[in-house]
Amino acid sequence: TVVKATAGTLYSVTASNTGAATAFLKLHNSATVTAGTTPVAMTIPIPAGSVLSIPFGSQGMRYATGICLSITNLAADNDTTAVAMGQVKVNTVFI
Repeated sequence: TVVKATAGTLYSVTASNTGAATAFLKLHNSATVTAGTTPVAMTIPIPAGSVLSIPFGSQGMRYATGICLSITNLAADNDTTAVAMGQVKVNTVFI
């Protein structure tokens, strides 16, 4: 998912996972994204049946190219294993 196709700052991420296994939210410093191919800037595990909120502070996390995200079932940067439809929901705060 392309959150912002130009440079920006990410201030927080909130994600929920209704699945039975941990899912992995991957953040990318890119204007486009292909899961398993686009370099990963950060991987955030979202435990099964939980909601996770991560604030990046008043300075935020700067992305020089763009802000993209992908969600997979496994942690490896090159993983493309899809999660179930609607299993993970993500909310971002950015400028």
